[in-house]
Amino acid sequence: GLLGWSISGIKNFLHSGHIPRRYILGSVLATFFWAGIGANLMTLTPNNTLQKITGWVFLIFLFMAWLRSRRKNTTVEKQISITKLRASLAYIGQFILSILSGYIPGAAGPLYFILYTELTGINIIQYKALWRITGIAFVLGTFYPILHAGLIHLEYVIPFSLGMYIGGHLGSKHLIKMGNTLALYIVYGSIFLLALYLLFS
Repeated sequence: GLLGWSISGIKNFLHSGHIPRRYILGSVLATFFWAGIGANLMTLTPNNTLQKITGWVFLIFLFMAWLRSRRKNTTVEKQISITKLRASLAYIGQFILSILSGYIPGAAGPLYFILYTELTGINIIQYKALWRITGIAFVLGTFYPILHAGLIHLEYVIPFSLGMYIGGHLGSKHLIKMGNTLALYIVYGSIFLLALYLLFS
């Protein structure tokens, strides 16, 4: 499903010029090689435990986002001087979060956003554009451990991937049009509702 979602939005983001090209290679390599480690850990964790951990990670992200919003505007691209130290820290963080992303699919995404906006200054739309590319690397890096553990229901692959492809295409077009401010509020609201569902369902 993530593969279909990732592929569908790349064309839209390429046309709009929102993909931060300088971070593509490092992000792809970090995600591909380290997400598989997290995926192996995920296969060893009971589903109920994984669900609660994911919910708490989402709430922690929202708290961190609230703290950041009190001291800076997170809806615009920051004019940050990208030093070698900043770039190195961004990729180191990517390695660490890729393990978390493989372990808790979806939970590390919001933390990626904080990492890249703090260290590189990209905005929410640029981050979403970058994640479309790294999402492909994520799928390739985690596919074998999850398949080997018997966690993939092959009968759902085609309809799920097709649905994610269509949704990803339409979503990326509307995301570009709505702008950073509205996009950010929608992301925060969705994460909050999902966190409540995971913790109390």
